[in-house]
Amino acid sequence: MIDLFLVLYVLGAIVAVGFSLSYGLWLARGDVAGVGERMFALRTISWIDRRLTTPAYALHLAVVGFAPAHRQQTALAEQLANGEGVEEEYRQVASRARIWGVAVTALTLVIVVLMVTKPNW
Repeated sequence: MIDLFLVLYVLGAIVAVGFSLSYGLWLARGDVAGVGERMFALRTISWIDRRLTTPAYALHLAVVGFAPAHRQQTALAEQLANGEGVEEEYRQVASRARIWGVAVTALTLVIVVLMVTKPNW
């Protein structure tokens, strides 16, 4: 039973980190392609995040910064796609979301490394 729990725990870390690492690629492609494509990328990230990444992270640590920043980023991108909003405000919020995403991913990677190496401190 413990082995099954450990396998699920490590699998959750892999899923969470794997998808989180892809978010930057989605956003970069969307930003280059245009406002409509940016919205598609952000909606896809939201879909993945709600169904896969956040549940996987919930097994490891509480995510209180990334989800609100991502929601705000998506709302601002939608305003820009509709011809409203300010690009600079979007960039600031996107930067904050990116920082939270990197922090959460880094913490999860540390957890995975510690689980695998099991240091004797």
